[in-house]
Amino acid sequence: MRTYKRKTTRYSYTTEDLKNAAKAVNDEGKSVNAAAEEFGIKRMTLTKFLKKLNEGGDSSMGYATPRQVFSPTQEDSLKKYLLQMASIFYGYSPKDVRRLAYECAIKFGITILLSWTANKMAGKEWLTKFLKRNLELSIRKPEPTSLGRATSFNEQNVKVFFEKLAEVMDRYGFSAADI
Repeated sequence: MRTYKRKTTRYSYTTEDLKNAAKAVNDEGKSVNAAAEEFGIKRMTLTKFLKKLNEGGDSSMGYATPRQVFSPTQEDSLKKYLLQMASIFYGYSPKDVRRLAYECAIKFGITILLSWTANKMAGKEWLTKFLKRNLELSIRKPEPTSLGRATSFNEQNVKVFFEKLAEVMDRYGFSAADI
């Protein structure tokens, strides 16, 4: 359920709606039923929220915010490193990126999941979310250079290329200084 899409509008109120309804009950003296109906919130949900709020707890209704392993600056440096390596034609496979993330987490002294420590690499979910946050990255299994391409890059072919380049440059009046 990485990309869950809601199918109904049921319970489509925000924490702000809950806070406003709680304010109406606590400050304005409205009944829980009236405030719940006014703000379109279920009565029991508002009751639980009020109980939690009045006990001095946080008002997140038990939903923990997703924990990101790296800070934005650390993640940015990891992204820049991967882009730099791609620019010099050193491709990282998804598994290599996961191993690199684990090593970075150890180096930065970040507390990590036990599964990361056991596998000596980050999880697949981390990689998926990392790539969603950094769309300019394209991490996939690097493909080897084809035999035809590797064998055609030889001294004779390079010499022919530069002869043709010099011929074209002479024809159109370019010099090496123009480039």
